[in-house]
Amino acid sequence: MATIEDAINTWILTQSSITAYVGTNIFHCALTPAEQGCQTDYIRYQMVIPSNEPYAFADTNTAQPMFQFDIFSKNDANCIAIGNLLATALNRFSGTLATGLTVIHSIAAGPMVRRDSSDDEWFMGVVEWTPEYER
Repeated sequence: MATIEDAINTWILTQSSITAYVGTNIFHCALTPAEQGCQTDYIRYQMVIPSNEPYAFADTNTAQPMFQFDIFSKNDANCIAIGNLLATALNRFSGTLATGLTVIHSIAAGPMVRRDSSDDEWFMGVVEWTPEYER
């Protein structure tokens, strides 16, 4: 069974303006890009559940999870460009994601860009996306 994260990843891979920068370098936060040998621009994402209720996880009937996308690039202009493309593609998105999950409305904010404090070579941009799912 596909997850919401799978649907987001698959959908991003269909956005040619974004993949022109990152290719297939789109990772769930559980995978560290360094372990993947990533030395070029990439996106790392995670689902954020705005609830501490245990039953809310992965259940769009009781929670409307948001997503955080971290964009990494060694070039600040690329970081901003990728973040803007991602925010533009996701802001006000409505439709069916690759796995059949229907988003009826969404808001994206960002990118907020700064030098990544863990590694002085990388810039990090953050885009937040809050979709509302069909119940």
